[in-house]
Amino acid sequence: WKVLFDQFDPGNTGYISTGKFRTLLESHSSKLDPHKREVLLALADSHADGQICYHDFISLMSNKRSNSFRQAILQGNRRLSSKALLEEKGLSLSQRLIRHVAYETLPREIDRKWYYDSYTCCPPPWFMIT
Repeated sequence: WKVLFDQFDPGNTGYISTGKFRTLLESHSSKLDPHKREVLLALADSHADGQICYHDFISLMSNKRSNSFRQAILQGNRRLSSKALLEEKGLSLSQRLIRHVAYETLPREIDRKWYYDSYTCCPPPWFMIT
């Protein structure tokens, strides 16, 4: 991610403007839903100072984002095959499904992580038939 960040921070200030981040998203993520793009922009400028530090940039671009977002950024304007999205290394099919549901429906990272880590596929005891 450092190489990508440095492209938008030629002065090595450790910050890029939200405008440059918007340009990055618009030019590299044609597959990204416009609503998700706006959410990422809002998250990026959480300090309301118009700047994104390298640490926040990493948080936005790393595993905290959905795999489809990371793939869209990495692929740029090239066509992304659906097979690449299905092949997340180290996760079984059920884990990928749970992760996808958590990342696509829950707005806060802490809620996503809790859901993914605690999901057992077992109903609560009061729903079990005795």
